Amino acid sequence: MAKTLKTCETVPPLKSEPPYANQRFVYQRSISETLGILIYFGIGYLFFGIALFNLFYIRPFDPQAHISASIWIGVVVFATISNCKNIGFHQHCVNFLAAFVRNRFVSIEWSGPSDEILALGFTFASHSFYLLKFKSKAIQTVDWSMGQASDRTKKTAMIGP
Repeated sequence: MAKTLKTCETVPPLKSEPPYANQRFVYQRSISETLGILIYFGIGYLFFGIALFNLFYIRPFDPQAHISASIWIGVVVFATISNCKNIGFHQHCVNFLAAFVRNRFVSIEWSGPSDEILALGFTFASHSFYLLKFKSKAIQTVDWSMGQASDRTKKTAMIGP
């Protein structure tokens, strides 16, 4: 039988904000992934430095070496400039720095029932940088995959061989 409320009993009011509001959920990327990214960027910028050195300091003039060095410098500069034009210089620098930071967070900023903002970011030198901010109401669907052809092979790290 259902319990009925007497006239003197009151239902406690609901909290005005959810328990997860204005909190950060911190997660870490693995050391091996961070080292892999450092090696990846290190190789790219090592060759960029070698190309600059080759272009300005190697004598006698070798046309083939100067052409290949110029092409590599052009590729790196073009990629950087096009990325800065698409997302802005500040966000480009934040994204570049994010590649080398291990500790990241997901925060939920709540200022009202219709204003939940999800923010993905990281902290570096006691400053918070945001990679992405969006309203939770704007999420239509979420597609989740382990990546690297796991959808086609039906084998993932979670399922096993």
